[in-house]
Amino acid sequence: MKNQVEVRWLGINGFEFLYQGQSLLLDPCVTRGDSEKLSDPALVERYIRKADAIFIGHSHWDHLADAPEIIRRTDALLYGSKTTLNICRACGIPEQNLREIHYGDQIQYGTIKVDVIESRHMGSSLPCEGYDQVPPGIITREAMRCGEIFAFLFHFGDLTVLNTGSANFLPETLKGTVCDYFFCGVSKWQQGFPRMCAENVRFGCLVPTHYDQFYDQPLTSFSLRDDFQRFRTELLRILPAAKFREPEILEYITL
Repeated sequence: MKNQVEVRWLGINGFEFLYQGQSLLLDPCVTRGDSEKLSDPALVERYIRKADAIFIGHSHWDHLADAPEIIRRTDALLYGSKTTLNICRACGIPEQNLREIHYGDQIQYGTIKVDVIESRHMGSSLPCEGYDQVPPGIITREAMRCGEIFAFLFHFGDLTVLNTGSANFLPETLKGTVCDYFFCGVSKWQQGFPRMCAENVRFGCLVPTHYDQFYDQPLTSFSLRDDFQRFRTELLRILPAAKFREPEILEYITL
């Protein structure tokens, strides 16, 4: 069916969305914490087949590190914060591939519409430190500052997908949001987060993200932490009828 959405989980909060011939990547990072390289071209070549557009929720290494290499291979457009773009500039990415986004923007890429929503990182109610100018060089994971943080509401025709890449968000910016699928980051979630999700987002099905062991394991020995098991148990106490769908690593699922 030409209007169906195919999704492939790349680990962490990384996803590939295929819709009407378009390939949209979200936070694609396949070079994980076991690697001595910040971004390994061989891994990017192995796991990333194509990309037309890349959306980055925030600029930590586990969301952004492979994006410059993906752009070099695919000539994709990248949509991200000022910090994200400055890091990409430091990595040699030309301006023609970079698009700065801001809270409240509505992006139209082909037949895909994306609402850009202000969000927060896990464990913090405050904005994170970023780069107002191009840094002298990005050679370590620690140098990849978080910067502005976005949640995204993707519109694939009539089907809507909300993504919060961390186990946190701003309730006032998501209050009353309705979506078919809630791709919810659950990494190291803190007390009260399941209730915050239940009280602010009306979702048809919740898809957990960012709950794999990425600090010291490659995709070839992929394993999960217990973040989602604990989150699911707590959310079902609040929303007994909640529906869930766990993604399979590197396998396409149809929404």
